[in-house]
Amino acid sequence: MKKKIFYILIILFILIIASIIGTYAIYVDKYDTNSVFNIAKFKVLVNNEDITLASSKYFEINNITYKKSEDLNLSEANNKLAPGMIGETIISIDTSDVDVAFTYDLSIDLSNFNNDAIVIKYVKVNDTDLDLIDNLYHGEVSLEQVKNDEIINVLVGIEWLDINNDETDELFNEENDYSMNIPVEIKVKQKME
Repeated sequence: MKKKIFYILIILFILIIASIIGTYAIYVDKYDTNSVFNIAKFKVLVNNEDITLASSKYFEINNITYKKSEDLNLSEANNKLAPGMIGETIISIDTSDVDVAFTYDLSIDLSNFNNDAIVIKYVKVNDTDLDLIDNLYHGEVSLEQVKNDEIINVLVGIEWLDINNDETDELFNEENDYSMNIPVEIKVKQKME
C-alpha cells in the first residue's frame, strides 16, 4: 500500500512539473516573438503645402485666370471678374509622398460675395466632373495614381452669371475691386484598396 501511494505521488509530482514547464514554455514563446510593421507614408501636398497635419485644411483661392463664358458673346476677356466671365483656378494635389489610395472632399465657399449671380460652374479632374455630395466635391486618388506619383489637378470654374442686375453688380465691384478670394476647405482620408 505504501508503494502504491509512493508511485501515485511520484506520478502526480511529474504531472505538476510537466504542467509548470508547459506553462513556462507558452509564456516565453509569446513574448520572444519579433514583429515588423511597415508604416505607409501619407503626406498629401495641396498647392505645395502639407495638409495632412490636421484633419482638414483651409486656404484661399486667389490665383485665378478669367475667360469669357461660352454662353455669351463678349468681345474679349478683360482678365477681371465681371458678369459673363468665368474665373478658373487649379488646385494641385501631389501624391509623390503617399503610399496608399485616398479620397478627398472640397468645400468651396462663395457666401462672402453676397451675390447670387456668382456660382460654381464646374469642379473637375481630367474633364470629368467631381461628384457633388452634401455640398462637398468628392474625388478619389487610386493606388495606381499614387504609385505613379501623379499630380492631380482639380480645375475649379466660378462664373458670374450675366443676369442684368446692374445695382448688385456695381455694389460687388466696389466691395471686391473685381477680384476674388475664395475660401476652400479640403479633407483627405486614406482608402483601403
